[in-house]
Amino acid sequence: MVSGHHEAKDQGHKGIHGFVSGIGGTNNGLHGGSSGLDFGLNRWVFRIASGGQRTSDYRSPEERIFNSRGRAYSGSTGASYYGKRNWFTGSFGLQRGYYQLPAPSDEEQVALPNQRWNLRWNGGMRDRYQYSLNYSDYKHREEAGGEVGTKFFNKQMDYRFLVEQPKKGPWSGSFGVWGLRRDYKAEGVEAITPPTIQNAFAGYGVETLNLERVRLQFGGRVETNRYKPQFGRERNFTGFSGSAGISVPLDGSSVFVANYSHAYRAPALEELYANGPHPGLLAFEIGDTNLRRERMDGLDASYRRQDGRIKTELNVFNYWLRDQVFLAPTGEIEDGLPEAKYRQGNTRYTGVDGRLQAGLNKWAWLNAGFDMVRTELADSKLSTPRTPPVRGRLGLDLRYRSFSVAPEVVLAARQTRLFTNETPTDGYVTANLRGGYTLVRKHTIHFFGVNLFNANNRLYRNHLSFIKQYAPEMGRGVAFNYSMRFF
Repeated sequence: MVSGHHEAKDQGHKGIHGFVSGIGGTNNGLHGGSSGLDFGLNRWVFRIASGGQRTSDYRSPEERIFNSRGRAYSGSTGASYYGKRNWFTGSFGLQRGYYQLPAPSDEEQVALPNQRWNLRWNGGMRDRYQYSLNYSDYKHREEAGGEVGTKFFNKQMDYRFLVEQPKKGPWSGSFGVWGLRRDYKAEGVEAITPPTIQNAFAGYGVETLNLERVRLQFGGRVETNRYKPQFGRERNFTGFSGSAGISVPLDGSSVFVANYSHAYRAPALEELYANGPHPGLLAFEIGDTNLRRERMDGLDASYRRQDGRIKTELNVFNYWLRDQVFLAPTGEIEDGLPEAKYRQGNTRYTGVDGRLQAGLNKWAWLNAGFDMVRTELADSKLSTPRTPPVRGRLGLDLRYRSFSVAPEVVLAARQTRLFTNETPTDGYVTANLRGGYTLVRKHTIHFFGVNLFNANNRLYRNHLSFIKQYAPEMGRGVAFNYSMRFF
């Protein structure tokens, strides 16, 4: 469901506000920084910001993972006006980057230089109308073994207009439209998709009925997507998404929330038309122009309670997906890469997650949480690829005056519920520690932070990663950061 974002209209200020930040770390040679300035003239604010970050090849607990370095730079400028009855913001941004992907051999090492610039314009009128327009031009190339295989170009414009309806008794809500035009092109002897134009349009609305003890919310969205490739089969998809929910206070400290949702999703361009090597995913992708739209029906419920210093939350969900699209490994090797096909199947997702926050005293809080999800394809009874394992967290949040320390233990179970040709991953336990100190002065705020990650230097692999067989996660490391805001 798409909802509008309302930016407060009264955000003008006089003078200069700004920030400076820096970061550095061990293990992967992390270093970088950023800065920005806001210059305010009553209701006008002019902004400029820039930043950059670089990393070297990281080290796992056993060895250095070559070809895992990266760098990113960005800059932006813009202006805002906050009037009594309307506001608007315009900005221009530019990002450039370069990152690498580990692979089994030096000949297959992959690098992806990329660049993106975008223009944004959004605003509002009379506290009722909001609008936005965003245009971006993105390109990157995939270099494998030192040679350029494919160049990708993606020009995209999206727009949105939202109307907040006047509140009438217990009723409130909003409605609007959204649209997108995407001009996508891949070039090179290994281009995996044809040049394609995608057009999309949607209309949506949300209504809320706030009664004395019960809050009801429901809404709907109709969306159409049209794909027009330069060669190949054109596809059009139209579908409805909707939801309805209820929130009921049970007593003074707890609430029960339940939702039903029906969702539609059109297959993505890559899922329909891919046919070739994709070094960025280390796979030879094969799409299917006969894919049908995805449809989902789901039920979820949550119970939330707060008793003094103790906060608890428990959420359960059950989703049924018809014709879910997923990338399935076939076990074959094509053009030196593992072959994977986009397939569809009826799937059931069942899960539960919970959180506990308990105040031990005025300086210490105990935080605990867990999540579990089970997926099953109706025909084969197999799990979908890359289903996350059962996970849990246990930590403390210790605060004394301007100091904070937060030790944490993260646990993940072994994942053995697999799709065909998928490899299992072992369970693991890692320990992390965050700390910080905040210094407040008349016109400045300084923050000094430190983050110790994988303190026990555990060797483990992320089951959701496409390259987990080549690249385990980072070993022990420390990152330091500093930020200063002035006004």
